[in-house]
Amino acid sequence: MCKTSSPDEVFGFWRPTMRLALLIFLGLCAVTPAQDKPKPNSVGDVAGTLTLAEGYEVPAFSPKVGPYTAGPFHCSECALAKKYAAGASLPSPPARLWKRPASDVIDWLRDDQKVKSIVISTEHVVLLIELPAMPVKWLEPHEKAWLAAHGEDLRKEVSSHARAHLYVYRFLRLQAAWLDLMGVTDGPRFVSGHKAKNLGCKERGEVYVLAKAEVYRAFTRHFFGNFGPRSSWWYDIPTETVVAAFQAESVTDTAFHGIFAHCMSHHLLMQYRGFYQTLPLWLVEGMGHFFQRRVKGSEPHRCVLGVEMVQPLPGDWWNAIKDKVRQGAHLPMVKFGTVDTKNFALKPDEHVQAWSVFSYLVSAGAKELRLFIDELKSRSLESSLAEAQLKACERALGVSTKGFEDAWKAWVLATKPGKTK
Repeated sequence: MCKTSSPDEVFGFWRPTMRLALLIFLGLCAVTPAQDKPKPNSVGDVAGTLTLAEGYEVPAFSPKVGPYTAGPFHCSECALAKKYAAGASLPSPPARLWKRPASDVIDWLRDDQKVKSIVISTEHVVLLIELPAMPVKWLEPHEKAWLAAHGEDLRKEVSSHARAHLYVYRFLRLQAAWLDLMGVTDGPRFVSGHKAKNLGCKERGEVYVLAKAEVYRAFTRHFFGNFGPRSSWWYDIPTETVVAAFQAESVTDTAFHGIFAHCMSHHLLMQYRGFYQTLPLWLVEGMGHFFQRRVKGSEPHRCVLGVEMVQPLPGDWWNAIKDKVRQGAHLPMVKFGTVDTKNFALKPDEHVQAWSVFSYLVSAGAKELRLFIDELKSRSLESSLAEAQLKACERALGVSTKGFEDAWKAWVLATKPGKTK
């Protein structure tokens, strides 16, 4: 997992002896029968049936023939081509990127790396995208229809400019699915909840998508000091800015789309409720795999910083986790909850367990999922992750950590694969 700055690094954390004592205490609490109310239940894996609300479409530009008077994003290339009417209602382009004038970042890429980037601004994030053209046949029908409706010429190929629009379209769809999954926005499937402006963050998030690995490494080294092999993300505590960076070299567009979906779910989770707390890594990675596996044809991805993970992930995730549970070889949830997003990476089989536990939590219901995450996001600096996970289980599901683990194991053994791969 990518290393991030966190409140723990600023204020310190429990001493090892205190943490051990707390874990022993929580472990004892977890096996106390009185803590376990009726276990949460769900019928099968609901992941394959979760779709955006019927009739949902990414917001359109108005009118569809320029100059545009309103739209869901502002594109620097479209602005140069004078496609926007004076005073058009669009998200504003960024004045600053990563604590410095936006021109510094854009000019450095142009002058030092000879890269022309397109800056796209949405309500919640700013995306800086530099990708080559690609074949039209790689597009999904709904993607082709959306791009064509916005004036893109798709007779021969998807141009670099159109591909930048494609990725903001994919982000907007992912964001809508994420908010719907969490029950934050109104929808026919879930109880509606609060909708926080900018997901509650002070600043819009930043996303950098670069084609070549060499440029990605130079860019992240120059501005951030370190990087993961294919993707990275950072969190700046003072400004509450979440930053993600990607390189797309030597992978198909479908594979990269999966990586993008995986990491952008991390991004949205970090932005949610406006501040960052060190979280159990199983939740972050489990959510990432959940969204990545919804991209047809994608491949598993692990977001790590500065370390190339060579050990492969299993091919059949369903049977792999069933075997682990049958053998009692899975990581106990009390211990799993202490592996955090600060300095740790998961082993391959732990990635599979993280995906499975998150899928079970999704199957338990949107309200339960949101309450679980809300409790983790409310953790005080003085409390441990194990304690926060216990409180999340109690608040969202009415069980202890051990009760949650037992219910998940029963679900694993009783559930068949859903419609996702």
